Amino acid sequence: MGFWPDFPQVENLIGAFSLGFGGFFIWDLSRSWNTPIVGWTGLFLYPTFPLLVSTLDSETLLYLSLCWASFAFYALQRYMWTVIFVAFVVLTRTVAVLVPIILMVDYLWYQWKSGEKVKRLPWCAVILFLCIITPLYLFSWIYFGTPLPARLPTKQSQGIMPSISQRFALVTTSKFPIKCSLTHTGSFKFVL
Repeated sequence: MGFWPDFPQVENLIGAFSLGFGGFFIWDLSRSWNTPIVGWTGLFLYPTFPLLVSTLDSETLLYLSLCWASFAFYALQRYMWTVIFVAFVVLTRTVAVLVPIILMVDYLWYQWKSGEKVKRLPWCAVILFLCIITPLYLFSWIYFGTPLPARLPTKQSQGIMPSISQRFALVTTSKFPIKCSLTHTGSFKFVL
């Protein structure tokens, strides 16, 4: 018996805390923008939103709460905390590499828009970001042969499996029933 004997319960606990922290960071972000009604609404409705609650045992809620935290700290111009949360977002899902790119573009845009010469970039924050994500990506590259997760190739290979790709579904519309099947290329084929 290990430290966490009931792993699904731990997943639900992490998801529940992520819902709460996500609502809190929406509230904190709204304080930065001086929109308190939006913040209080987000604080109360975000944790009870049915589509979010249905993903309680997946990494989606952790991913979203880390994104909200990065945006909240970025709005407060606390770049070191922003980078820590952004790094954890990227470690949670690799596709989240768009979050630091968007925040960096926003930072440069507002520096340029204000008419000032671009201030010195927060290099300490950039170095901290690289120090957090580099070890895991190096480990992934050494151990798995690629630093990127293999989600897309896995899903593509599942699409060509006979048990999945040959299934038919009947979609009923108001006038015509439409048969659709998933072809070997992953696209849908509609037959009236």
